Amino acid sequence: MRRRITFVVAAILLIMAVAFLRREQSDSDIAALHIPHYTAMEEEVEAGIFEGFEHDLCAEQNDDTALSASQYRQIRQEYYEFQLEYENNDIIGRLIIEGANIDYLVTQAADNEFYLYHDIEKQPNEAGWVFLDYLNNIRRPDRNTIIYGHNMRDDIRFHGLRHFADPEFFRANPYIIFNTAYEDKVWEVFAFYSTNISFNYIQVIFPSDEDFYSLISEMQEKSWHESDVSLSKYDRILTLSTCTNTDPDMRYVLNARLIS
Repeated sequence: MRRRITFVVAAILLIMAVAFLRREQSDSDIAALHIPHYTAMEEEVEAGIFEGFEHDLCAEQNDDTALSASQYRQIRQEYYEFQLEYENNDIIGRLIIEGANIDYLVTQAADNEFYLYHDIEKQPNEAGWVFLDYLNNIRRPDRNTIIYGHNMRDDIRFHGLRHFADPEFFRANPYIIFNTAYEDKVWEVFAFYSTNISFNYIQVIFPSDEDFYSLISEMQEKSWHESDVSLSKYDRILTLSTCTNTDPDMRYVLNARLIS
């Protein structure tokens, strides 16, 4: 009888131990989704990496416009909270064009395919999401930053880019806001056009300043509207791309130059 009681007690204790371990593992899995990302952010701050960003990103700005380490910390915290809300560490920025009804958090995956068919919660969605080219690097900004979005007829994603075909709209809406976890920036529109994908407007890496200037000059030449924006080989540009819905190989492209 005593042996049976001892066996039952041991079995109960074993079941309780397994349940506890499973709960601990579940809590650990949840923590693994978020905490390491935040910890890495904090480690960057403590290591003084943000001060390095301040030097790199604001090299051509005066001391009044340079962001401090505490401001970088605040910006990163904002995107960390977005990542928590959507359980998605792919969120890297926010794109706003007020007149075009475009205001989206921007994601970035390891390729340019995933967010063509998935939304911000990583769920299958024919409307996809607004995403940064996988070759771009927000930690060390590129000369040509490229963002894609579907041209959905229910006026979501990048459907609003079509308004830039109107010259009056083009002139009345010259600014784009694209912020990332590392910088808040304003961009000035200088070109809108449609083009075949044979035109390499999504080039990210350039052998020289002259090659970059050749591309942005061609962009400006392709524009349906004239612009007073002066371009130089030292500029950084933002490129927004969407389908025209008329030909599978045609795209609407909006280009803007970084101004602040």
